[in-house]
Amino acid sequence: MRVDRSIISRTADAYSCLADEFISATSSYLRYPGLDAELREFAVGLPEGAVLDVGCGSGRDSLFLKSLGRQLVASDISSAMLRRLQPTALRESLVSCDVTHLAFGDNSFAGVIASGVLLHVPRDLCLAALREIERVLIPDGS
Repeated sequence: MRVDRSIISRTADAYSCLADEFISATSSYLRYPGLDAELREFAVGLPEGAVLDVGCGSGRDSLFLKSLGRQLVASDISSAMLRRLQPTALRESLVSCDVTHLAFGDNSFAGVIASGVLLHVPRDLCLAALREIERVLIPDGS
């Protein structure tokens, strides 16, 4: 079966065009009650090591986990999203990549956040994305 990967670049382009609006709509937990508590529980249960926030968007979750003392790498396919995060506390940890081809070695992360990113991955690429997430996780990572 031939996979049409053009949807990935179209998604990146769309988020780059809508970056300001997306960041404005998603940068706080007010519209997502309980998500911060879930992330806190996630962070507490992780082994030592860095966390990857793939599809980091506004950086909300990355910044929250960083405030809890976790080492973070924030990645997104949208270069415009990453440019808007440059002035934040995440500036040293921003990486451009897509979830089906993560730019990291095997067993690199104690945890991976992929909040909503799989919604933007074509069904025929979801397994590849999940395998990439599994590949970069350390044994016993989440």
